Amino acid sequence: MLENPLPPQMQARAYLKVLAELDKSGKLAVVGQGNHDRFGEVAGQDFFDTFMRELSAPIFTEGGVLNIVTAKATYRLAMNHTFWGKSKINLTNAAKRLIEYEGEGNVDIGWVGHTHDSAYEVFTKGGKELVAVVSGTYKLDDKFGKKWGMGREGMPGITLMLWQDEKRIEVFKDLERAQEVLLALVHQKALTSR
Repeated sequence: MLENPLPPQMQARAYLKVLAELDKSGKLAVVGQGNHDRFGEVAGQDFFDTFMRELSAPIFTEGGVLNIVTAKATYRLAMNHTFWGKSKINLTNAAKRLIEYEGEGNVDIGWVGHTHDSAYEVFTKGGKELVAVVSGTYKLDDKFGKKWGMGREGMPGITLMLWQDEKRIEVFKDLERAQEVLLALVHQKALTSR
């Protein structure tokens, strides 16, 4: 934030403008909290109420469960910035605990961040296919993170592709690869429907 040539206030304005545009166009599903948006709490400021009160998308200031309803499938996503059970050996462990304890076994996806690592795991539990995600960070040279044991920055961009006509989740480690696959599927459908 402070290493950027633009001051944090200008960065925040630009970021919030993009969020507002996405929200207005119906493309913002949910906003989650982090630990860098708590800077004003000591002065009594609520970051989300101050800067995001105009958004219509839900804001998970303490985590939550998002229901994603499509034509023939409903997906439930448990999301929080962090959760107990973080492990350097099993990177997706906190997301699995989120599924188990906050989702009470009734969610399809658990998504956490905070550790700056990037990982996902597709696994089956109780006959149900589940996805656990740890987001990663775009801060690739993170001297601060290295001081706190977060030195293995994981490339971010994990993308979930959710089918609308059947319950099916595909996970991509890279946003651009997900876009390539999506465009190929659209192209294939256009060719077969002629």
